[in-house]
Amino acid sequence: MTTPAVTVTPDVTVREAARLMYIHDVEQLPVVHPDDGKIAGVVAQADVVPILTHLADEVREEVVTVIRDVTDLDPDTLSITVGEGVVGVAGPVPAGTPVPRLIEALRGIDGVVEVNCDLALPSTVPSVPSGEPEAGLETVVEAATWAPSIHNSQPWSFAIAGKEISLRADADRRLPVSDPQGRQLTISCGAALFNMRTVVRAMGHQPQVRTLPDPDRPGLVATVRVGPAEPPCEEVRIVREEIPRRRTHRGGFAERPVPDDLIDSLTALAAMQNVRLIPFRSPGDVRILGALTTVAQELQERDPEFELEMIRWGLRPGSPRRDGVPADAYPRRTPESHPEFPQRDYSRGQGWGTEDEPAGVTGVVAAITTTGDERIDWVQAGQALESILLYASSRGVQAAFHTQLLEYPQLRDFLRQKLCSGEYPQVVLRLGYPLGTTLSYRRPLVEVLS
Repeated sequence: MTTPAVTVTPDVTVREAARLMYIHDVEQLPVVHPDDGKIAGVVAQADVVPILTHLADEVREEVVTVIRDVTDLDPDTLSITVGEGVVGVAGPVPAGTPVPRLIEALRGIDGVVEVNCDLALPSTVPSVPSGEPEAGLETVVEAATWAPSIHNSQPWSFAIAGKEISLRADADRRLPVSDPQGRQLTISCGAALFNMRTVVRAMGHQPQVRTLPDPDRPGLVATVRVGPAEPPCEEVRIVREEIPRRRTHRGGFAERPVPDDLIDSLTALAAMQNVRLIPFRSPGDVRILGALTTVAQELQERDPEFELEMIRWGLRPGSPRRDGVPADAYPRRTPESHPEFPQRDYSRGQGWGTEDEPAGVTGVVAAITTTGDERIDWVQAGQALESILLYASSRGVQAAFHTQLLEYPQLRDFLRQKLCSGEYPQVVLRLGYPLGTTLSYRRPLVEVLS
């Protein structure tokens, strides 16, 4: 048997039970009373599949209706399949089709477990020709999607209108337990914004950016337009090349020390975004951070609501999803380091993940802080974070994130007062030379761009 068990409560829908079985590749779910934790029974795949199969015709009719309501498409021109709660939609669609909105609407149909989208938008930008400001906008968006995000949730969407790109926060991908205010979501969008600015500069133009431009549209994080021509410097070209290469590390680091001059450069890059990077030089400070991270990790492992978020985003081996953390990107257990900085347990005792790495060193422990704690501060923190990560990657240095302790207001406030000089910690990370390489996946452009 697998442990911890993937369970449901008696009030869960057939669709949700089927979705959990599909995601975690299990054939049955214990049904547990939420009040006392006692088992009420078991729901098996054999129980739910006949119901979903019986509903297949009704689901197909709803799929057709949703396609007509959300888009201008003729459903008869598309290939639509429905089987065991999985909906497949394929075929060419014209530019401007709101594919991300369509996918979310299809996922909202009762009886739908997953949506496999293979809708093909026409390629409007095969290359990035110089001298044409409106060209390359899809390339800018594609680069934005390589930004880091908590659990690789990729909580963003984009729209191109004329010469302007809108960057929007995807509230459906916010983690309601870990990130109730959307702070980490906004930081992720800030990192995506930095990638957009960098690519526009690498194209040889000034990026014209408006951050949080409309108070009546809180989901709109920024707009970016391609401005006047401006030859890119060599540093911009180097950083731009790192965008698809940068990886999040989830283990120990090699014993090779990170040079002090690199840390100084990263600190200066953060300051350019009105953000502070604090490297913790004192062994005592590092031990405190490691202890706080351990406390937060152990609390989350005991919290069923945190556990459900991990179930959603920690993927089983062979999962076809292009979001979440794949099994070949996290270790089976936290590699040893001293002091200990536990990683999130994406395997959850299932035995998934990569082979155990040799013990490594902690690396340089640091925090990104801001003087304020509003949305604009979170956007700035995200831009500074990505600036740091890309430059570090160009020097062979990667980062491991430890945001667990920031997900508890009391621990975050303790860190702010005791180690961050009263500034608000937005990100806690370790920097070092990785012992191995990891893979990373991103959703296709058709899912995030309209």
